[in-house]
Amino acid sequence: MKINKKGLIFCGCSYVWGYGLNYYYDNSEDNGTRYGTISGECPEPHLLFQYAERFSNKTANYYNTFHIQPDRVSGSDIVNTDWLQKFLDTDWSECSVDYGKFSTDDFHTLIFQTSYINRTMELVWEKLHNRDNEYFNSCEEFVEELGDSRWQENYYLAQTKKIVTKTVIDICKKFESLGIKVYFVHATDVYRHIDYIEERTIWVKHKEKEYFSINEISDDDESSVIALDFDSFEGTPPDDLHPSLNVHNSIYKSIINKLNNND
Repeated sequence: MKINKKGLIFCGCSYVWGYGLNYYYDNSEDNGTRYGTISGECPEPHLLFQYAERFSNKTANYYNTFHIQPDRVSGSDIVNTDWLQKFLDTDWSECSVDYGKFSTDDFHTLIFQTSYINRTMELVWEKLHNRDNEYFNSCEEFVEELGDSRWQENYYLAQTKKIVTKTVIDICKKFESLGIKVYFVHATDVYRHIDYIEERTIWVKHKEKEYFSINEISDDDESSVIALDFDSFEGTPPDDLHPSLNVHNSIYKSIINKLNNND
């Protein structure tokens, strides 16, 4: 089945949302709320530019097809697995965009952009246990136990990673069982050496090198974050650490290269 006969599903955090790309159109101050949700009622040029230039839209446009993704910045991998389950359950009661008219037959590929694992700890608190093997009674109790200790954070991050990894793999296998191909783009390297995920990872080619994660790109190339992309802005760039326009282009080109070679 050719990709342009079906659509693509994207999910991820602010990276797949294209947060910060608005600055490349209009270098105005971002108040933190204007660019976080889809607004069909008040379309603005800089917001439409952001949508057009993010890697999800560019990929769909390349194949002359459509895509769907969460209607707001998703934040964490658990939020995204919940959104994907809503798609399977056709339960959009809590979402501002109802994708209920779509079925899995309408889609060819799911691209899951994984985010920062520490963002999920407070979302899975019920499944975490302390060193006495006791589970928490509330999220507040967990946060108090977590405190500011790096050792404590690592202890609970290890549990969180196992929980979230299984959740991500389980939902992706459901989509694969329905004939939808699954690939991953990563913000960090936390899922490296997880066989199922690593085998489906799209390595991003940026400036002639390939990277497992977007963070690895910024470690190698400072200009890959908006705040240090001096070539694209007059004067000091906006104070925003999201991926630059060039990185979105690198991700999109890496995706189509993978899909073209694997379809």
